[in-house]
Amino acid sequence: MLRNVLGCILVMLVVVPVLADTTPQPWNWSSYSGSTQWQVTVTEDDSGCNGGATTTQSPVTIQFNQGTAVMGDIGHGSAGGTFISGNILHIPGRTVADPPGSSALSEYDIFFTTDCSAFTGKYSWSYTGPDTAGACTGTTSFSGTNNQGCPVATAVTLIPSVAPASTEYISSAIGSAHYDLINDLTLREQMTNQENDITRYEIATAGTGTGDTPEIAQERLMVAKEKAQVDATEAKIEGEYKAILDKDPTNFQANWDLAQLKKGQGNYEEYFNDVSTALSNKDIAKATQDEIRKNIATSLGLSEYPPTTANSYFIQRLTVDAGAVQSVYGINAGQGSTDPAVEPLRLFSIYGHLEDIVKSIPVGGPGTAGG
Repeated sequence: MLRNVLGCILVMLVVVPVLADTTPQPWNWSSYSGSTQWQVTVTEDDSGCNGGATTTQSPVTIQFNQGTAVMGDIGHGSAGGTFISGNILHIPGRTVADPPGSSALSEYDIFFTTDCSAFTGKYSWSYTGPDTAGACTGTTSFSGTNNQGCPVATAVTLIPSVAPASTEYISSAIGSAHYDLINDLTLREQMTNQENDITRYEIATAGTGTGDTPEIAQERLMVAKEKAQVDATEAKIEGEYKAILDKDPTNFQANWDLAQLKKGQGNYEEYFNDVSTALSNKDIAKATQDEIRKNIATSLGLSEYPPTTANSYFIQRLTVDAGAVQSVYGINAGQGSTDPAVEPLRLFSIYGHLEDIVKSIPVGGPGTAGG
């Protein structure tokens, strides 16, 4: 009897560590083979080709095949691509017949939600032909929905915990996402300035019955177009950073950048979560920290870093008012406090200019892989 009990204990000691090192494989489209049908809404903006924006809806089939997929026709024929992460399908650029001419389509990514209910994407195109449009450009944005949920898996596979992603992949992916983010923040700031112009005009003409001037009407049109572009671009950027964080969850730069994206959107709960994750990474290389400090000092016009009551009026006021002022533009400055070593970084993240904060990170520099 004792021998049997000891035998069971030995078996448990062997089996339990193996189970602890394996987890059920999470659902992702890149590992699926089969067809699914989606209800797809497509908006084609032909404004640059003497047209306008048209929106259509139709069922579209996507054929998945273990890391690749082919999407049915959403306006420029079927398109095949390769998954660059579990739920991001990359479609390469191509040229297609577009009678009476042809259109060169940009490369683009399709972002699937992890609950299998939706996807979104956008690409630009350049048309060339003999008709009156001649040579012109436009965009096609699309989104799909599926109320069937994830396809039923025939078996659950246990796999070892995911190995750390390569530094080369992370650096390349961050460089691309970081570039997209800076461009997006520039457009978002331009859009905000135009919205402020419109608001000032509305206040100045309130109750007078004065209609829009041609300039204000044009600004309203531009804001609407920019808003659509920002929404599509930020969905893409968020997908890029989340693909990085799937492989390297504590990555300093990806969390730092994603935090600023969320702050720009006014999503402060996710902002604080992301910036706290970034600052909790104790493996940020010293060279990276020094570079960030130098860039912060430059952006704040300081001769040295960190800012102190001696060299920064902002810090003087912050020191005086910190006990009384708990919220600035809806941001609770006391939330997510960290250790003194990184507290200046947290304050800069809260109060700095969005583009300055993002540019303070030395892309591709030492330690940006975060692990």
